[in-house]
Amino acid sequence: MSLTNRAIDTRSPQSSAERSRLARLQPKKIVLFIVTAVLAILTVFPLLWMLSSSFKSLTEINSTNLIPAAPTLANFSYVFT
Repeated sequence: MSLTNRAIDTRSPQSSAERSRLARLQPKKIVLFIVTAVLAILTVFPLLWMLSSSFKSLTEINSTNLIPAAPTLANFSYVFT
């Protein structure tokens, strides 16, 4: 078979990187990522709230601030003594 008898394909073949990028942009995967991210935030936020509250004083415990204004270790010394 000679070179003149072959059909010449002018389209560039998709590389594996291009195929994987297209596969990542599927709407089903985007929705799954968003749902997973929301569930992760809903799982981690209470743990962060507990950790933050453990460094707050009794007068500050009902505040809605995540970061305590005056962090204290008094709660830990109360628990471990």
